[in-house]
Amino acid sequence: MGERLDFVILGVGTDGHTASLFPGEKSLEERHQTVLPSQAPADTPATQRLTLSFASINNAREIAVLLVGKSKRDVVAKLKDTEMGKGPVHEMPIFGVRPTEGMLSWYTDTDAYGAGRA
Repeated sequence: MGERLDFVILGVGTDGHTASLFPGEKSLEERHQTVLPSQAPADTPATQRLTLSFASINNAREIAVLLVGKSKRDVVAKLKDTEMGKGPVHEMPIFGVRPTEGMLSWYTDTDAYGAGRA
């Protein structure tokens, strides 16, 4: 992959999707294209989308992942219980965020993380 993005900011859905990369979609397997089409679940707005591939995301110099609100507590718990890079990407696409050389930072609030939890 040629050019690198300097900074990528990602959110995470309650199903573990990120960057319009949804659980079970074949777009999770693409490793060469920079941008690709994505099919969101039928109950979401704008089901036909374009997204960055994991190849583009993981080649970035810096990646920030934001998890905010009580609705993300289950996702945060799964992330804490699984070694990063070892989780099932087809079930929780956020596990596909694995920087090749860049820095990965996680940002969460107490509602998502769970107050008083280590």
